[in-house]
Amino acid sequence: MEFIIGIACVLLVLYLIKKRQNESKLPKGPMRLPLIGSIPFLTTTKGVSDWVLDGSVTQEDITTVQLGSNIAFVINDLQLAKELFDKTEFSGRSPSESLLIHRFFNRKAQGIIHTENKPWTTQRRFSLKTLKDFGFGKRSIEDSIHAEVEDLTEKWISGCKEGDVLIGTDFNVPIINVLWQLVANARFTPDNPESMKMVDMVTTIFTVGIKIDFIPLPLLKMFPTWTQYELKSSTQNNILKYLMEVAKEHKASHDPQNPRDFIDVYLDEISKDKTGDDYNMEEMVSCIFDFFVAGTETSSTTLKWILLYLTIHQNVQERCRSEIFGVLSSSRASVSDMTLLPYTQATIAEVQRLSRVAPLTIPHSRTTAPTCVGKYKIHQNATVFANLSFIMNDPKYFDEPSVFNPSRFLDSNGRFIKNERVVPFGLGKRSCMGELLARNEIFIFVVDLLQNIKFEFPEEHPVPNVENYLVNLTSIPDNFYIKITPINQ
Repeated sequence: MEFIIGIACVLLVLYLIKKRQNESKLPKGPMRLPLIGSIPFLTTTKGVSDWVLDGSVTQEDITTVQLGSNIAFVINDLQLAKELFDKTEFSGRSPSESLLIHRFFNRKAQGIIHTENKPWTTQRRFSLKTLKDFGFGKRSIEDSIHAEVEDLTEKWISGCKEGDVLIGTDFNVPIINVLWQLVANARFTPDNPESMKMVDMVTTIFTVGIKIDFIPLPLLKMFPTWTQYELKSSTQNNILKYLMEVAKEHKASHDPQNPRDFIDVYLDEISKDKTGDDYNMEEMVSCIFDFFVAGTETSSTTLKWILLYLTIHQNVQERCRSEIFGVLSSSRASVSDMTLLPYTQATIAEVQRLSRVAPLTIPHSRTTAPTCVGKYKIHQNATVFANLSFIMNDPKYFDEPSVFNPSRFLDSNGRFIKNERVVPFGLGKRSCMGELLARNEIFIFVVDLLQNIKFEFPEEHPVPNVENYLVNLTSIPDNFYIKITPINQ
């Protein structure tokens, strides 16, 4: 017995020595403990992704952060992130077990965000082409965007008669509606409670965040309420169910000669795919799910941040409005007017830089092969993030990075200067496919709102504060009150 115990001790010592040797080859990073990793040594006051600007995380171009039992590599340098994320071996995906169970059909990764190789390229290319055919990122969709802003403006002006207006998820429905018209030729409206539940469920996905993906499934099941596993799982299941019902309704009224939207065109593709390997109902629904995750909440949250900053910085709001009226008067804005409004562009860029709506890239959670990065070896199946927050706030490249200063994006002639380090939509092969639509939406929303409304400090509630926010999957400001005053044109 003593001999067996001795052998076990020797094996344990050898294992620990080997583990220590392997870890010594990893990039520097915050301290970490077995099982729980670096979490006790990270800032999580504002949420599970609040640590992205910790000095222990940003000290090197690449650092190691252990999240639970998972080793993650965080890229803090823009050029290194571009170089790595343009490589195929850094474009893999490996969904967590909980995602496979609740986010997809038949426990198989589908759609765009969580797939790789041929399935990923097939769905992404088809989706992007089809959405573009229906106006995605084109001028033809501008009327839809203006209509959504008009509805929101009327709602706020009506509400302001009763005092301060609470800004919460007000942008969610308008932003989702722009995309939903391309996808399903429909809108979400208050007179359809089921559709409004869909909007709330998309918000829940982002509020819960990514922490579930780093917790082993047995622990999630053991503490379903505390980990919010139960909430996120049921939400994912309900979104899939809702979208599948919409798809089936479309199929029942489908006319191949008169495609109405993305769903109709995808149904045509399903009929052509004899094997059903590439195009099927489950893949289509998963793609639509991805559209909502990638292209709606982030844009609506960006607009909420913009409204917050414009309210706090009245001088910036007035300068934007003066520029807009000087160029457009009361005429509707078009994307083609963007270059004519450099200060407005600069203000949007500065809010995106400071708000860090996406604090990190979606994890490139499967390096498909071992790779050397300088003197370090990144193992296969590694989780790799680009630290978008630090890249956009690196003091080496941004003077006083915590200060709100739109003029940093203007040259001596007042022209807008695009800064390659402002990367709110990610980097590399996996950058957001909805970037063009998002940029256009945000620009038109901001211009339309400033032409019609003044956003002022509340009269009966505390002044809004940019330090009040929650950062999990995205950085979302707390709800806040403002005074709304219509502009008489």
